[in-house]
Amino acid sequence: MTFGQMVSQAMAAVPALKPAEVQRRLKQDPNTLVIDVRDAADIALTGRIPGAVNISYGSLTYKADQGVPQEWRDSRLQDRSRPIITNCTVGPLGALGAKLLKDMGFTNVAFVEGGIQGWKDAGLPTESKTFGQMVSEAMAAVPALKPAEVQRRLKQDPNTLVIDVRDAADIALTGRIPGAVNISYGSLTYKADQGVPQEWRDPRLQDRSRPIITVCYSGELGALGAKLLKDMGFTNVAFVEGGMQGWKAAGLPTEAP
Repeated sequence: MTFGQMVSQAMAAVPALKPAEVQRRLKQDPNTLVIDVRDAADIALTGRIPGAVNISYGSLTYKADQGVPQEWRDSRLQDRSRPIITNCTVGPLGALGAKLLKDMGFTNVAFVEGGIQGWKDAGLPTESKTFGQMVSEAMAAVPALKPAEVQRRLKQDPNTLVIDVRDAADIALTGRIPGAVNISYGSLTYKADQGVPQEWRDPRLQDRSRPIITVCYSGELGALGAKLLKDMGFTNVAFVEGGMQGWKAAGLPTEAP
């Protein structure tokens, strides 16, 4: 089945709501949950419907599933009768998300016709977060480890995985923490996702309890990477305070990628 065929089936199975109707329902019933099923990076480019939560389509497969371990689930998705409206950029992925929820037993689901583009075209407001706000939220949600503590943990538990979330070209300029693996922040969204096809996943990221420490150049992207993993159900994540700059300033060794 092609993507287009999947979208056609989804649009025939769940109702599409015009943006004005979505806005009316949100005012009428504050319990209505709007889920933006795009990746966080895509939402950052366009903004989102005010009050919408981000649960990517890939992670929706298990966060809405009552048959998986409790820590994988999203508490906002446990009531199958809750009114839910899904959204994406122009509609198709929102329709797929709504159809997925319907197939999982949700009884009151719909999607935004035209997605966030249709919402904007209707002159309705959006909200967005700055990079700084996203970093502040991430740093408040996951622990920062000083470089010496990272080194201690690596010696104590060889199973600890250090992920450098920068692009390979940036790592080449600075070197990396010895033994660190490179999984860029953008690809982490699906390589750590157990809801995508097997060949997209990284086998090192299938154990949600594995100790993981993220790192970048100066700390910010590492914090975002750790927060992303936490949101996806990983239970033991942290990031390197100060990133590679902090690591080098502490006189710790690096290796070439």
